[in-house]
Order: sequence, then C-alpha cells, then structure tokens
Amino acid sequence: MLALSICLMQCGSVDSSAPEIKASYRGYWARTGWEWKFDDNKFTLTSGGEMGDKQTHGNFIRRKDSLFIEFLEDDIRPPGYSTQRKDTLLIYKGRCLISMKDGYDYCSPQGDSTKELHISTHH
Repeated sequence: MLALSICLMQCGSVDSSAPEIKASYRGYWARTGWEWKFDDNKFTLTSGGEMGDKQTHGNFIRRKDSLFIEFLEDDIRPPGYSTQRKDTLLIYKGRCLISMKDGYDYCSPQGDSTKELHISTHH
C-alpha cells in the first residue's frame, strides 16, 4: 500500500474522470492461459497451463490510460513476476491491456474470441 501511495505522489493524481475498471482480460502465451480480473482497486491474476496453475492478488490504481499494479508482498507471484512486484498495464483501445514489463497483451473476452484459453482456478 505504501508503494501505491508513493506512486500517487510520483505519478500524479488518479484521473477521477477515468471510468472504474470492473472487468476481466485474458491472454494466452507460453502454453498458459492468463486472466486478470479487476474490481474496486484490487485485482486477481489467474494462470493455468504449462507455466503453472496459480492465483495471485494485488492492488492497482488507474491514471488516464494506465493501470499501476502491485502484487501483495506475501502472495506467490506467477512466473515472470517472481522477482518483480510491480507492472504497468497500458489500456489499449478500451478492450485490451498491454504489459509494459514484457509486452504481452490481454483482451476482454467479448473482444477476443480467437485465443484458446485454459484458465483454471485450483487453489
């Protein structure tokens, strides 16, 4: 939470005119399905496939066309985030998110029916 507060000071204020994000976005890479779910400044990232069946959580803030995410410190993070707790997701055309860390994209299920998704929620 402290890091989110610091980011607010460094990144400027949250864009209050930006609509809230209450949606899910999916992607498929490395033979793994990935699903981001956002609601009430919290997120869940679920993966299922070759990279592992995991579910992890964190917080985010929105500023204009970007989501600044931070995984919970004690939560087990998925591969690719194992040493990094933060990422910035760019909102692209209102229906996709692009990770600034690795360039992978995640689109809303309504806008992307071409990807085969294998999302599991094993806990």
